[in-house]
Amino acid sequence: GEKGSDLRTWFYNDFMNKLIIKLKKEFPELDFFASLDQGLEKIDLSNYAALDFHIWFAHNKIMKKLWEIGERDQSVNLHAENARLYAHWKENKTKLVKWVEDRIDNVSKLAASHNIVCGNTEGWGPVLWHDHPELDWRFTKESADICVDFALKHDNYKFICTSNFTHPHFKGMWHDIKWHRQITSRIKNG
Repeated sequence: GEKGSDLRTWFYNDFMNKLIIKLKKEFPELDFFASLDQGLEKIDLSNYAALDFHIWFAHNKIMKKLWEIGERDQSVNLHAENARLYAHWKENKTKLVKWVEDRIDNVSKLAASHNIVCGNTEGWGPVLWHDHPELDWRFTKESADICVDFALKHDNYKFICTSNFTHPHFKGMWHDIKWHRQITSRIKNG
């Protein structure tokens, strides 16, 4: 309930700020902050050196099916789920893109109000995904293409990921060198 949510927020803010203060005393030459993926409006950023807020289309309730695909349930027909994802994406794309643009704008504004930089070390399409013959990486790449451009509109967006899936074991993403080069170039030159 609401009271539990308030208690979690208090605990998080109390724990993180005390930890950051302690770390700053121990290592004054370093900057400290924590990664977040929810509660943006309730987080006390007064001691943070940056705002690392993870943004995924999967966090929008319209895209709830994304979680089921990433859970690796062997009984799920991934071919059908992949097709449903793209049909759902196509049907809801306009409102989802507006939603993600607003989230990126809000992260930038909140960071600016605290005079800190922002970015995200994880993000964009699905949170969980995997290489499978019945799945593909088009949604992950398209999400990154959309979101990177939105992040680059903000001067204080200083660190931007390409996706959650840049590791060698995600072969479908890893082997698309051309895509990685073009998106990394956009981030570096943005």
